[in-house]
Amino acid sequence: MERDLLSDCTEVCTALTQFVESTEDDTLPQYDESILMLDGLTRAAQGIRDLQQAIRVEMHTRLKDAGADRMTLADGRLLEPAGAYRYTEVDRDGLTSFVFRQIDDNRVDPDTGEIIDIGTQLLGLFLKCFRQEPRWTPLKELGLDPDEYARRKFQPSIKVTGG
Repeated sequence: MERDLLSDCTEVCTALTQFVESTEDDTLPQYDESILMLDGLTRAAQGIRDLQQAIRVEMHTRLKDAGADRMTLADGRLLEPAGAYRYTEVDRDGLTSFVFRQIDDNRVDPDTGEIIDIGTQLLGLFLKCFRQEPRWTPLKELGLDPDEYARRKFQPSIKVTGG
Protein backbone atom coordinates (compact mmCIF):
# COMPACT_ATOMS: atom_id res chain seq x y z
CA MET A 1 0.00 0.00 0.00
CA GLU A 2 1.39 3.39 -1.01
CA ARG A 3 1.81 6.06 1.66
CA ASP A 4 -0.24 9.22 1.38
CA LEU A 5 2.54 11.71 2.14
CA LEU A 6 0.24 14.73 2.12
CA SER A 7 -2.07 13.15 4.71
CA ASP A 8 0.88 12.05 6.83
CA CYS A 9 2.41 15.54 6.68
CA THR A 10 -0.90 17.23 7.49
CA GLU A 11 -1.45 14.91 10.44
CA VAL A 12 2.03 15.47 11.89
CA CYS A 13 1.90 19.25 11.37
CA THR A 14 -1.56 19.46 12.99
CA ALA A 15 -0.41 17.41 15.98
CA LEU A 16 2.74 19.50 16.39
CA THR A 17 0.80 22.77 16.11
CA GLN A 18 -1.74 21.57 18.70
CA PHE A 19 1.08 20.45 21.00
CA VAL A 20 2.84 23.82 20.75
CA GLU A 21 -0.39 25.74 21.34
CA SER A 22 -1.28 23.62 24.38
CA THR A 23 2.13 23.88 26.03
CA GLU A 24 2.64 26.69 28.53
CA ASP A 25 5.91 27.50 30.29
CA ASP A 26 4.43 26.44 33.63
CA THR A 27 3.38 23.03 32.30
CA LEU A 28 6.83 21.93 31.19
CA PRO A 29 8.23 18.85 32.95
CA GLN A 30 11.34 18.90 35.09
CA TYR A 31 14.87 19.22 33.70
CA ASP A 32 15.58 15.75 32.28
CA GLU A 33 12.27 15.46 30.46
CA SER A 34 12.39 19.08 29.24
CA ILE A 35 15.87 18.52 27.78
CA LEU A 36 14.65 15.36 26.04
CA MET A 37 11.76 17.41 24.60
CA LEU A 38 14.24 20.08 23.47
CA ASP A 39 16.42 17.44 21.79
CA GLY A 40 13.42 15.98 19.97
CA LEU A 41 12.14 19.38 18.87
CA THR A 42 15.62 20.36 17.64
CA ARG A 43 15.85 17.18 15.54
CA ALA A 44 12.30 17.70 14.26
CA ALA A 45 12.99 21.35 13.35
CA GLN A 46 16.11 20.34 11.41
CA GLY A 47 14.18 17.57 9.72
CA ILE A 48 11.43 20.02 8.77
CA ARG A 49 13.96 22.48 7.30
CA ASP A 50 15.65 19.68 5.36
CA LEU A 51 12.32 18.40 4.01
CA GLN A 52 11.20 21.92 3.06
CA GLN A 53 14.39 22.38 1.04
CA ALA A 54 14.07 18.95 -0.56
CA ILE A 55 10.50 19.79 -1.64
CA ARG A 56 11.62 23.17 -3.05
CA VAL A 57 14.43 21.51 -5.04
CA GLU A 58 12.14 18.76 -6.32
CA MET A 59 9.39 21.19 -7.41
CA HIS A 60 12.00 23.40 -9.12
CA THR A 61 13.43 20.38 -10.93
CA ARG A 62 10.00 19.16 -12.03
CA LEU A 63 9.04 22.58 -13.40
CA LYS A 64 12.33 22.91 -15.27
CA ASP A 65 12.13 19.34 -16.63
CA ALA A 66 8.60 20.07 -17.88
CA GLY A 67 9.83 23.27 -19.51
CA ALA A 68 7.29 25.24 -17.48
CA ASP A 69 7.95 28.84 -16.50
CA ARG A 70 5.01 28.72 -14.10
CA MET A 71 2.13 26.57 -13.01
CA THR A 72 -1.18 27.51 -11.45
CA LEU A 73 -2.07 25.26 -8.53
CA ALA A 74 -5.57 23.96 -7.84
CA ASP A 75 -6.09 26.60 -5.13
CA GLY A 76 -5.13 29.40 -7.53
CA ARG A 77 -1.61 30.03 -6.23
CA LEU A 78 1.13 30.45 -8.83
CA LEU A 79 4.20 28.23 -8.69
CA GLU A 80 7.35 29.50 -10.45
CA PRO A 81 10.93 28.23 -10.41
CA ALA A 82 13.20 30.57 -8.50
CA GLY A 83 16.53 30.41 -6.78
CA ALA A 84 19.60 32.29 -5.72
CA TYR A 85 23.32 31.68 -5.82
CA ARG A 86 25.14 31.45 -2.51
CA TYR A 87 28.85 31.79 -2.06
CA THR A 88 30.49 29.22 0.21
CA GLU A 89 34.02 28.54 1.40
CA VAL A 90 34.84 32.25 1.18
CA ASP A 91 38.54 33.14 1.12
CA ARG A 92 38.30 36.15 3.46
CA ASP A 93 42.05 36.77 3.49
CA GLY A 94 42.08 36.73 -0.32
CA LEU A 95 39.17 39.19 -0.45
CA THR A 96 40.90 41.50 1.99
CA SER A 97 44.11 41.37 -0.05
CA PHE A 98 42.14 42.11 -3.21
CA VAL A 99 40.59 45.23 -1.63
CA PHE A 100 44.03 46.40 -0.42
CA ARG A 101 45.40 46.04 -3.97
CA GLN A 102 42.68 48.37 -5.29
CA ILE A 103 44.21 51.33 -3.45
CA ASP A 104 46.88 52.04 -6.08
CA ASP A 105 44.40 52.01 -8.94
CA ASN A 106 41.65 54.18 -7.51
CA ARG A 107 43.28 57.07 -5.63
CA VAL A 108 41.81 59.93 -7.66
CA ASP A 109 38.39 61.29 -6.71
CA PRO A 110 36.43 61.25 -10.00
CA ASP A 111 34.38 64.31 -9.00
CA THR A 112 37.17 66.63 -7.80
CA GLY A 113 40.31 65.17 -9.34
CA GLU A 114 41.99 65.26 -5.91
CA ILE A 115 44.18 62.43 -4.63
CA ILE A 116 42.33 60.57 -1.88
CA ASP A 117 44.13 59.74 1.35
CA ILE A 118 44.95 56.00 1.49
CA GLY A 119 43.23 55.50 4.86
CA THR A 120 40.09 57.28 3.70
CA GLN A 121 39.98 55.29 0.50
CA LEU A 122 40.62 52.00 2.27
CA LEU A 123 37.82 52.68 4.75
CA GLY A 124 35.47 53.62 1.91
CA LEU A 125 36.29 50.45 -0.01
CA PHE A 126 35.75 48.22 3.01
CA LEU A 127 32.44 49.90 3.85
CA LYS A 128 31.36 49.51 0.23
CA CYS A 129 32.50 45.90 -0.21
CA PHE A 130 31.73 44.26 3.14
CA ARG A 131 28.72 44.16 5.43
CA GLN A 132 29.30 46.02 8.61
CA GLU A 133 27.85 44.57 11.79
CA PRO A 134 28.59 46.20 15.11
CA ARG A 135 31.14 44.39 17.24
CA TRP A 136 29.94 45.43 20.65
CA THR A 137 32.93 44.43 22.78
CA PRO A 138 35.48 46.53 20.82
CA LEU A 139 32.97 49.41 20.71
CA LYS A 140 32.56 49.22 24.50
CA GLU A 141 36.36 49.21 24.86
CA LEU A 142 36.34 52.50 22.93
CA GLY A 143 33.95 53.93 25.52
CA LEU A 144 30.69 53.52 23.64
CA ASP A 145 27.50 52.83 25.59
CA PRO A 146 25.65 50.30 23.38
CA ASP A 147 22.32 51.22 24.97
CA GLU A 148 22.57 54.64 23.29
CA TYR A 149 22.66 53.01 19.83
CA ALA A 150 20.60 49.85 20.13
CA ARG A 151 17.98 48.16 22.21
CA ARG A 152 19.33 45.14 24.01
CA LYS A 153 17.05 42.25 24.85
CA PHE A 154 18.02 39.23 26.92
CA GLN A 155 17.33 35.99 25.10
CA PRO A 156 17.28 33.19 27.69
CA SER A 157 18.78 29.91 26.64
CA ILE A 158 20.64 26.93 28.05
CA LYS A 159 23.90 25.21 27.27
CA VAL A 160 23.88 21.42 27.46
CA THR A 161 27.25 19.66 27.59
CA GLY A 162 28.46 16.17 28.31
CA GLY A 163 26.40 13.01 28.42
